[in-house]
Amino acid sequence: MAAIYKRVASLLGQWWVKAIFTAALIGLIVAWVGPRRILGSLLTSDPSLVALGLVFTPAVIGLKALRWQLLVGRRAEFSYLAALRSYLAGLVLATVTPVAAGEVGRGLFVQRGNRAELTGKVVIDKLTDLVSLTGFAGGGLLLSGSPPARTAGLVLLIGVVLAATLALLARKAAQGQGNAGWRRWPWLERFRISGVLDGMAAIRPAQLGVNVCLSILGFVVYYSQAYLMLRAFWPTASWEVVPYFPIITLSTILPIGIGGVGVREWTAVLLLRQFAIPEAVAFNAIFSQFVIVQVLPSLVGAYVIATFRPMPTENAA
Repeated sequence: MAAIYKRVASLLGQWWVKAIFTAALIGLIVAWVGPRRILGSLLTSDPSLVALGLVFTPAVIGLKALRWQLLVGRRAEFSYLAALRSYLAGLVLATVTPVAAGEVGRGLFVQRGNRAELTGKVVIDKLTDLVSLTGFAGGGLLLSGSPPARTAGLVLLIGVVLAATLALLARKAAQGQGNAGWRRWPWLERFRISGVLDGMAAIRPAQLGVNVCLSILGFVVYYSQAYLMLRAFWPTASWEVVPYFPIITLSTILPIGIGGVGVREWTAVLLLRQFAIPEAVAFNAIFSQFVIVQVLPSLVGAYVIATFRPMPTENAA
């Protein structure tokens, strides 16, 4: 158990430095938008739509856990409940690390299985999300009507094709003799590279296809929730804003601060201004969704981490 906590600590890294950057970003945006305007927007929000948005959270989390269960396989010994617990524990690490990098620690909270191989499967899961997300962003910009946006959308869609091609080539290279090549450099084994590649190579095409489909469905649910939260603060918000939500999500890739907090809100405020959405509304809507879909489930995940006890017979490699 001590080894698991040590790995978690390594994933968190210099947490306090990131916390300072996050606090600075939030402080700047609150000062720029105005605390009174933000509070006024909160007080005039529609509680019924906020509650409806909250109902979407179990669907978002549930689809993520289902993808994880199907990707790991071994459903006889890796139940949906076990997948949900593991995912929620990983969500805690994702929330407090830049680029959600800490989520690779999800495999630490699976009772049985090779840790390195499970990490490889998490990598594929996250790459699938990145490809789906970039596809949504590119498609949305391509349909937005503005020539510069269409150009950016086309570039993103080309990037999706290239990224998907590289992912498939990487998976193929991880199979058979391709994996053996990594073992020529023993120093890489401290990172358990061969085990990670074994996990990636073990994913069957059918599993990958299902994962892609569920990833797309998950983003549809997630952005429907985002639109509901925006309507809760600005009832006249048009569907035209939805294609820009993936851009807001992509902005959290910037390795600044904790969990994309601050970066996400700045991006939302600046992007949604073109639709005459007040800065305070954009800030509250995006930050509120982050709270209900990531922070609240992370509290459950923190309990999972605190109470997790690995089985003595597990392979902790």
